[in-house]
Amino acid sequence: MDTNLVFLCGFPSSGTDLIKNIVNAHTDVFISGEFPFLPSLASKYGAIVPGLVVDEIVNDLKKIDVYHNLQNPNIALPKSDGEYLLSEIYSAMLNNKQYKWKGNKTPQNTENIEKIKILFPKAKFILIVRDVRDICLSWENKWGKDKLLCAYKWDSRMKKGIEKLKNLESGSFLVLKFEELLDNLEGEVRNICRFLDIGYQERMLEFDKYVLDKMEGKINYGKSIIRDNKEKWKTKIPDKEIKRIEEISLDTLIMFNYPIMAADKKRPIKVIEKCRGFAHDAISLVFVGNRAMKSNKLRSRLYSITFELKKRLFYTQL
Repeated sequence: MDTNLVFLCGFPSSGTDLIKNIVNAHTDVFISGEFPFLPSLASKYGAIVPGLVVDEIVNDLKKIDVYHNLQNPNIALPKSDGEYLLSEIYSAMLNNKQYKWKGNKTPQNTENIEKIKILFPKAKFILIVRDVRDICLSWENKWGKDKLLCAYKWDSRMKKGIEKLKNLESGSFLVLKFEELLDNLEGEVRNICRFLDIGYQERMLEFDKYVLDKMEGKINYGKSIIRDNKEKWKTKIPDKEIKRIEEISLDTLIMFNYPIMAADKKRPIKVIEKCRGFAHDAISLVFVGNRAMKSNKLRSRLYSITFELKKRLFYTQL
């Protein structure tokens, strides 16, 4: 059975974990956790790679597997004068089992679609979209982060993602809305199955029964659908802040058909708001961390800060 690659992308707290768990309940699909540095290989390799450098490619994939998601990292492939598809190598390293679809769940791939396509020209993408007002609330509750900066980041990433997806061939991407998953899980699951050309399986509706690992720091991870997990912003965010969030992300909210409650026109984030947001988030990294983590101590927060700095430095070199 040929293995194809599909990548789940979106925005943190938008539902990428939920989609991952749903599709992984299908017996023909395996989606790993995050693999944020995979796009960096597009500056070094293409879709077809020489067999003589296969060891180098394997080592590069292992090196950028910062979350340890490769289940078969020590794959042994023969060197030859021939060629390999990079998709074959990556798929084999994800695990050594046969699936029709493999891939990863990495929210920031929304901004790296063209790089993923360089490496894997036949790859497909599923973009999950959630109301930015609920995302802002989630960011504040979980990490203590600034809501206006969150709105700015969401607006920028989702615009870029849609622009990049529209440049792809027909049938290579699917856009799902988080709220529609809550309202009509079976209908959306059937859409996913049609998109991936796999048979519908009832077990996808009971995906929570097939999640093997409960991940600390992810509040709803591995749980069944929480149908009222939407529009909490209406009662939890002050009207003045709702208006400013909508102003910053207005055209993108409209693009995804979200109703506007307060804003009357687009007003981009101000420089002072952005600076204040970055300062607020930096302070939150140290003094808040992740409220959902049991090990949310200063030492673990400092480790997370170090990792985030390394990640951002790495991405400036892509």
